[in-house]
Amino acid sequence: MKTTIKIIFLLITSSHFFVKADITKPNPRDESKTAPSFVFRGFYQLSEETKLIPHYRYEKRADRNFHQFGSKIQKKIDQTLHYGAQLNLNSGERNENDWKPNNGVWGWEDEKAFEFETSIYLLKKVILSKSMRVDFVAEGIRNWSEVLFTLAPEIRLNYFLSVDKEFFSNIYFKYKPYIPLNFSREDVYRESFYLGMFFNYTDKLKPTIFLKHMRTTWNESEEFTNRRAGSYSFKSDLTFIGLGLNYYF
Repeated sequence: MKTTIKIIFLLITSSHFFVKADITKPNPRDESKTAPSFVFRGFYQLSEETKLIPHYRYEKRADRNFHQFGSKIQKKIDQTLHYGAQLNLNSGERNENDWKPNNGVWGWEDEKAFEFETSIYLLKKVILSKSMRVDFVAEGIRNWSEVLFTLAPEIRLNYFLSVDKEFFSNIYFKYKPYIPLNFSREDVYRESFYLGMFFNYTDKLKPTIFLKHMRTTWNESEEFTNRRAGSYSFKSDLTFIGLGLNYYF
């Protein structure tokens, strides 16, 4: 009888322990917010065909601050075809596998550490008229810190405004989907939509204003799947009101 009671007691306490460790608040909550953003880009003309473009980007992403320090080198094949490579250091980036348990409670891991990513891309410009142009970009991205591979095609529609036959402004709309290759169960885990206006203030200074909407869907992290705690789909809808500055050296 005593042996039976001990066995029942152990089963009850063991079950309580595993439930607490595995499924206490296991699912992240959806987030939706409108926040500020700022972008700075510099343009160095290294040669007639090659330019260097360093940049800094800031976004207030719900409960965290996103910072990106990066640089790209771009080479011109002809007036409408370009290719290049880019490297970025990101702080505040959230990845699918950052959803982990801490002392039995699930939560997002601290995203303040820098992550290193590189990409290569091909840019094709299609001139529709004197005032309209469409840009197509094919880009492949690797996050070396998390070993994530992503395809990120892009389409951008540009409308150019002139005053007294001189270029004054560029109104643009851009759409960029992110296609995961070795993570997520989504076909497109992130989409970004941009609407902006670029001003030809001086030969060196080109300010911009823009709206950006970024929609992300997170699925189960590796830690979550390994513990067999079920499944989830977490939605993040963030809208940014942004200012930018391009400086031409």
